Amino acid sequence: MVRAVHTNRQAGIRIEPERKPDHRAEPPARDRCPGRRRRIRAASGSVPNSARNVNSKTIRARAQRPEHAAGRKREPPFADFEFWLRQARALMQRINGGKVYVSGHSMSAAVALRPAATDARVAAVFTTAAAGTTFELNDHLRRLWTIVANTEELKAGLSRLIRDTSAISDERVESRWKTLSAGDYGDYFKQKLSFPEKLILDWTIEDAELASIIVPCTLLHGKNDQACPLEATSAARAQKISHCNLICIDACGHAPSVEQTAKVPAALRMAFDGLIND
Repeated sequence: MVRAVHTNRQAGIRIEPERKPDHRAEPPARDRCPGRRRRIRAASGSVPNSARNVNSKTIRARAQRPEHAAGRKREPPFADFEFWLRQARALMQRINGGKVYVSGHSMSAAVALRPAATDARVAAVFTTAAAGTTFELNDHLRRLWTIVANTEELKAGLSRLIRDTSAISDERVESRWKTLSAGDYGDYFKQKLSFPEKLILDWTIEDAELASIIVPCTLLHGKNDQACPLEATSAARAQKISHCNLICIDACGHAPSVEQTAKVPAALRMAFDGLIND
């Protein structure tokens, strides 16, 4: 399994064995297990890990924030979808041999699907609450992309994304607020999403590209997702991919792995069942 998270290292991407944080040791520069099959997870913001405990062999990949790419300060806006896509492809090139199994949530689901159209190493794709289509920017998505001023606003915003609000614990709110309020992250967040309509156009996967995906794809989506509505996203996309299963989960919003903690890992295992033989 491979996870993609942010770092500010100038190198752009590095791969290291999953372990407890140890800032004293420099991680290995590349995958030490050639020939093994890997699953790469494209991460977006504070997306929950829907693949928790799927595979005990874990590789972590870290991708830098786009405004620090190539060791130079970039001009806003920092929401650079093509840059994120290049990072994902660069990460795949760093993995030695074998097939790659890709998963992604929300915006990162669009990143996960794109390599499947062009890279022969991609063997299967699994997404949750996938974006990647053009639809009108709604108030729920706009709220998700708006920086909040305090924990009360944050909790109110999360309640628009998560249908079962009992899943929004104080610990979850405090953890997210700690990230949003740290240093200059608030300003970064505002600049990153200052042109939301353009980002929706940038992440859109054209029909011809979807038609060229021939590997098995599983798209899981909550029926109550208001930020990225099911019919405008995963349901529409599933019709354009040759080998695609669409899983619609009732009583579920934009955060399936938070709201349906048993169903999402089960769906992931079902999607990759018989394909991964590590």
